[in-house]
Amino acid sequence: MRFFIRLLLTMIIAAAVAQPATAQEGWIRWVDPAERAFSLDAPAGWRVEGGLRRHAAVDVRPEVTMTSPDGLIFIRIGDAANPTMVQPNQQMAAMGFVEGRWYSPGYGVNMLVMRYLPGARFALDYYLPKSLGPISQVIVRELNQPSNQAMSIMASAGIQGRVDTADLTFQTTEAQGPRQGYLLIQTRLIIAPGAPDMGNWEVTKLSGYLAAPQALPQAWRIYTRALGSFQWDPYWWEGQMRQVGATSYVVSRTENELARIIQEMTYHRQQVADEAHQKWTEYIRGTRTFTGPDGNPREIDANADQYVMAPDGRIFGRDQNLGNEGFFVGQDGAYYTKE
Repeated sequence: MRFFIRLLLTMIIAAAVAQPATAQEGWIRWVDPAERAFSLDAPAGWRVEGGLRRHAAVDVRPEVTMTSPDGLIFIRIGDAANPTMVQPNQQMAAMGFVEGRWYSPGYGVNMLVMRYLPGARFALDYYLPKSLGPISQVIVRELNQPSNQAMSIMASAGIQGRVDTADLTFQTTEAQGPRQGYLLIQTRLIIAPGAPDMGNWEVTKLSGYLAAPQALPQAWRIYTRALGSFQWDPYWWEGQMRQVGATSYVVSRTENELARIIQEMTYHRQQVADEAHQKWTEYIRGTRTFTGPDGNPREIDANADQYVMAPDGRIFGRDQNLGNEGFFVGQDGAYYTKE
């Protein structure tokens, strides 16, 4: 009897040792260490890195990477290295901003001049070759339902553009051996109202994993749980919206939030091309323009509902608390004596 008990214990221990470490994980709630902007579930004992990357007030990019202790699985949610892109056109080319160059409309925002690449094409032509090198055995699946849903929301808000969503499976080889990969990607193009040759685009969703063949079931299970548990912090979100005002284009995890942001983005859009171009510039720069009682137009940050005018004519947002002299300026452009 003791022999069989020892044999059974030996088999149990051997089976546990033979399993990848990913099959035995517990879970923790991992919080963005940079701004506590978001959180998600992560396996305990894994190396988890990343956080919110703030490139400018209106350019924030979340990313998280997870690596199993045995190195068999690598998971990514978001990639902060993907910038906002601006489509090339004749006007930009005349100023020297051709495809491949960087363009800055100001306020710390930098955009890569690149023609629009729908989700799968961006992954195959740009992202995967840049991040992984050669891949093979590629299978692409276009995901029309989320794309159509996002475009329907954009159309209801008067936004011109397109959304392309896809997922891919592929194979690659790393120093540790062969790896099988999965990538979910979505790109979104927004065309400037009244100016069809102007527009910018970004990667709104990117996540996936690389796994050794024997670890694929665990990789899929952990990836789907981590991705499904991703949550923006509502207090951070509220603060972010106050900071960047109605021109924010930070992508929300839910389609309802996305619709709200898009509507705010285009609240002041005009119907004629010249005015549309002006509003598009303000959207990119995070500003709005008004004309004071002296008849001079001024460009101000669009991040507060009241502003302080200093004696020298400079205007500051209410939240900067820069003294008591001057006037308030409301969103309607009217001046109010400071109490």
